[in-house]
Amino acid sequence: MVEGREHVLGVDGGASGTRCVIAHASGELLGRGTGGPSNPITVGVEAAADAITEAVNEAIESCGVGRFGVACMGIAGAMRPPVLGALRSRLSTLDVERLEIISDAVIALAGATGCRPGVVVIAGTGSIAYGENEGGETARAGGGAGGSGTRAAATTSAAGLSSPPSGPTTAGALPPSSPRR
Repeated sequence: MVEGREHVLGVDGGASGTRCVIAHASGELLGRGTGGPSNPITVGVEAAADAITEAVNEAIESCGVGRFGVACMGIAGAMRPPVLGALRSRLSTLDVERLEIISDAVIALAGATGCRPGVVVIAGTGSIAYGENEGGETARAGGGAGGSGTRAAATTSAAGLSSPPSGPTTAGALPPSSPRR
């Protein structure tokens, strides 16, 4: 990392709220902050960026660190290209050498498995199943704003991750004999 950029910023954002942590590259936790909902699909890009900025500013105020070598933000709903570009643009004022915006499901899997292969199912305000196998292949299902169809698709995809699906998985793709929970 560049001198003065030995701090990292982590953000977990979704439809219910946003959490931020600041840490030293050694892993020492330095600050925390929270903000409102930041799923740009449900609240819009402007409100999402404002909630992320609110959480980041609170974390900065709690520890006095405002320059970062890297920031990783796992934001629900942010992976659609036009949304991702608009959100990245709105967050460009952060003093970050490298900004990564990824799906909240990716950071959930990393946290749950210690960055090893596995599957995570998120069933909160929205729902998604996401997994990665030992070959680095990924699969996901859901990612919508909830509903039993999304949850059923997520459960089916998670159960079959050893052979990632070749196309999109939806509740309609379930075999007729599959239980719908």
